[in-house]
Amino acid sequence: MGQTSDIFNRLDDIQKKAQKKGADHVRVSYSGSEALSVSVDNGEIERASRTDNSSYGVTVYIGDKTASVSINSSRPDVIDSFVDKAIFNAKMQPDDPYAALVDASELADEYATLDLCDPSVPSVDELVARAKTACDAALNTNKLIVSATGAASWSKSARYIVASNGFSGVNERSGSSVQAVPLAHKNGEQQTDYDFDSQVYGADLKDPAVLGAIAAERAAKSLGAQKIKAQTAPIIFDQRVSSSLIDAFIGAMYGSAVLQKESFLRGKLDQQVFAPSISIIDDPLLDRCLSSYAFDGDGIAAEKRILVDKGVLQTWLFGSYGARKFNAAEGTSFKSTGHAGVEPSYYVEPGALSPSEMIAEVQDGFYINSLMNLKINQFDGSFSSPASGFWIKDGKISHAVDGASIGGNILDLFSQMEAASDVNRLQHQEVPTMRVAQFKIG
Repeated sequence: MGQTSDIFNRLDDIQKKAQKKGADHVRVSYSGSEALSVSVDNGEIERASRTDNSSYGVTVYIGDKTASVSINSSRPDVIDSFVDKAIFNAKMQPDDPYAALVDASELADEYATLDLCDPSVPSVDELVARAKTACDAALNTNKLIVSATGAASWSKSARYIVASNGFSGVNERSGSSVQAVPLAHKNGEQQTDYDFDSQVYGADLKDPAVLGAIAAERAAKSLGAQKIKAQTAPIIFDQRVSSSLIDAFIGAMYGSAVLQKESFLRGKLDQQVFAPSISIIDDPLLDRCLSSYAFDGDGIAAEKRILVDKGVLQTWLFGSYGARKFNAAEGTSFKSTGHAGVEPSYYVEPGALSPSEMIAEVQDGFYINSLMNLKINQFDGSFSSPASGFWIKDGKISHAVDGASIGGNILDLFSQMEAASDVNRLQHQEVPTMRVAQFKIG
């Protein structure tokens, strides 16, 4: 990906070239990435691949007009045509009064230095060993497992930005992952499940053997699923499911969705949208966390902020462009929340009870570990989804459940939510197991 100083010098040259050609303001970026991945099928290597990509991007501003172009070449003649194309495209665009670089006064004097890049690079043999270990553990943990696949990967990326408002920065990060996907079979029935882990540092990954064993037990326990009758009962959402529900909530917080009236949260600012025990924190400044970042695509410094405080919605999410457009339409004075081109690095504050303690308190209820084809109406929050998991009887898991469904309004679901204690951000457990006191089950 080149030396940092060389890349910044090249970006600075492109910026100056664009300004000489008529741009009032310019933002130039370079993105580079490399990745290794392997997969195994029943212990045999199935695939190994390597990718290496790089590209330049330039955004020019001429009055109220703007345009962006990108290329994957650093040849001087190509760079010249690349800048010319951006200038020409901008002049052809209609005016957009909200498109602009952030004012230099909004830039930080310094940005957080985060540990987001593992200096060690695994070999293909090391990745194969991780994938095979996960696969073998899935195959050998439970006699009901008839086949399994395993996979492992590593990647490293960097994005450099230079802008005419004085901002310059680089975001470097790495990631490693491992997964196992076993297939269980009994009496003609088949069920599959998985376990997966991804980390900034390969050394922080869950033991592949443990991961494979967990995946196998999940698949085996799903055999023998029974139907249940329609009823209203307590529901406990597995972490994998509760995460998807909270993701939908975060998506509805963006100012652009609110402005377009495509958010079920429109009109809910400063109102109770969750149970009073629920708080959601955006904290992108945690070391060795895949979702952390020091600045957004506009150069706004990342900061910790409360999104939901004791159930009350505290803010909308904006980049600088979105904030300007929202303010003009709504007569407000919001500023960027530092979310241009980046997603919130959020977590739900943990509750007091562990998942097993929550289950122990339920006499008859549904533990949901999968919502297939979850569909949420972004306008009003209505939703429906087929659901599977396990029935809880007398505080214990009784049997697998399939062919069920849940539906209603997601805000009604949020208003009852209670968080369990299983939050560990470095293990990607940002959203805990969640319990809802009563909800309709189809």
